[in-house]
Amino acid sequence: MTTFLPSVGYIGFQPCCGGPTLYFSNNGTTVIPNLGINVYEGPGATGYDPLANAGAGGYALLTHQCYKVFRGNAGPGQPITGAEYGNLLPVPTNTPSNYTWDSTTTYESTCGDEVITCPSCTPQCYTLYSCDGSVPPLNTDTDLSAYVNGFALIQVDADFGFTCFYVLESLFCSNPITVVVDGDTPCTCECTCYEIVEEAKVSYVDCDGNEIDTDTNGYWKDCSLVYPFTNPQVPVTDNGPCVNGLCADQCFELTDCDGLLDPIYTTAQSLSAYAILGQTVIIQGYNNCWTVTDTVVCDCAIDVIVLQAYPDCETCNPAPNYTLTNCDDLGTIVYTSSDLSAYVGQVVERDPDCPGCWIVAEYNSPIPSNTPVTITQAYDDCEACKTTYYVLSDCTDTEADIITSTDLSTYAGDIIILEWCPTTCWSVAVSSTSVGAGILGDISNQFDSCLECLTSFPCVCSRLKNHDIVSHTYEYLDCEGVVQTITLTAGERSDRICMAHWLTSYATDYVEYFGNCVDGVCPPPVYIKRSVKPGYNTPTCSAEKYEKISCKASQALYRNVLTLRYGISNCCPEEDEYWLVKKELIDLAALYNPDYPCTPTGCGCGCGSASSCGSSCGCGQPNDCSCNQPSTCNS
Repeated sequence: MTTFLPSVGYIGFQPCCGGPTLYFSNNGTTVIPNLGINVYEGPGATGYDPLANAGAGGYALLTHQCYKVFRGNAGPGQPITGAEYGNLLPVPTNTPSNYTWDSTTTYESTCGDEVITCPSCTPQCYTLYSCDGSVPPLNTDTDLSAYVNGFALIQVDADFGFTCFYVLESLFCSNPITVVVDGDTPCTCECTCYEIVEEAKVSYVDCDGNEIDTDTNGYWKDCSLVYPFTNPQVPVTDNGPCVNGLCADQCFELTDCDGLLDPIYTTAQSLSAYAILGQTVIIQGYNNCWTVTDTVVCDCAIDVIVLQAYPDCETCNPAPNYTLTNCDDLGTIVYTSSDLSAYVGQVVERDPDCPGCWIVAEYNSPIPSNTPVTITQAYDDCEACKTTYYVLSDCTDTEADIITSTDLSTYAGDIIILEWCPTTCWSVAVSSTSVGAGILGDISNQFDSCLECLTSFPCVCSRLKNHDIVSHTYEYLDCEGVVQTITLTAGERSDRICMAHWLTSYATDYVEYFGNCVDGVCPPPVYIKRSVKPGYNTPTCSAEKYEKISCKASQALYRNVLTLRYGISNCCPEEDEYWLVKKELIDLAALYNPDYPCTPTGCGCGCGSASSCGSSCGCGQPNDCSCNQPSTCNS
């Protein structure tokens, strides 16, 4: 014997007139009916049908007919699984007004075994829906079996004419009336798209003739053969004929409230409710307000997303008001509709009749009073408004501004140089902010203009080498007071430049100075003269050439020491040998004394003309001039 468990127990209602078996839960909140054959006579109750919607489950109403009532436990192999048990609603409670139980039946009884008289399985009751909504839905017991799931021209009141109705068979014949049918005149209702944008319960007939009751949940749009009936009664919008049982896509025009932007066209169906209500919206990607209207032509339609909706343009984008709060007394507030949008967040001075410093803020609510306001000066904060601060700006825009509370009233509008920063020219002006203000040091000089100041520095010759491993860009002030820029790669050295001073520097820089420029030209290089001879006095060699050969030879000797002492190999020994030979040649040439008399060493021929010294001398040389030293400095 199976034990019935209330925690997972279900109650089944198998209709004797055919149809789906509906299931309810036994959760203890209601009294279960007697098992066996029962006539259900209570109000409409919704039961769960696990086989509805292709096995996905659904709900249906109990009707006034006989049911076989049975029970069971949810679980495997049962019509209700454990997972489906949560879908069950409590069974209608067992009261005499809800059930008439045949006491001769039990759990095992089947429909047809009952003693009590069950209602007919084919009740003569019909529900009528007017196509145009002129008459609310009603029930009739007039025989309309020939018109079920179709249309009929019917008169419901002798004082009114005939109206086209859709006829449905009904199991609940509440307050039926007698009607007159015009069987000779056919009528029909067109499947139409209707829309509701308020909360209500709605009853309608879909394009397939199914009677549907649902809740709008604030918005509903669907196709119906009849005018939808709502409770409570709310406005219903007719959007025209449906296409293949579906509402056709609508086109909407969005118009800029300010009239500055071109209209936007969209087929986003979410705008339908805003168009019906005549609302104004803000859409994604825009900050302005748009009015929404239904239109026919939809050129270049785009998709839009509504971020917020308002009743009208004025509510969406109201003209802002403003407050002015006194810096010294935050309880003193002035309200105004004057356009102070340019001063929001700033501190201002008003017209001379209203002294003090005032903080400006936007006020998006109605103002209790409206005082016209004229702004004479604006500041960033209260301190800057109450105390005069000054800002020093670099004439070359290289250094950051300096804010100071030092009294510079005598320098306002002038250019100054500070003692602790002797290479920067600063323009002086009244500051609108006190943020970061400090005390200024001594002033070393004063000028009327930036150009006068920038050209007051000595014009010097300098060059710079970038010793970093990355490139750097440098700025310098030239002698005409103009900022110039150069870029040096890693290890690169600049040319000698006439300038006032470098504006940019890095820790890896190497800067050289070569004295003052003359007429914008660097002074010529000065080479250090050495007193050691023969060095710079080597015959036929310039000092530059002599130094080059000597340096190359010294490097070769140093590399030779590295090889012999430390085993560090030399990749180019042939080149070293070349410079060593050169060094020996210039050293030999240096031994020549130009003051020593030269005696030719030929075969007795003199150093005369070529014609007087022939080959007969026997030495093979027409002229012996061995005293002339050949050049050894070519390299």
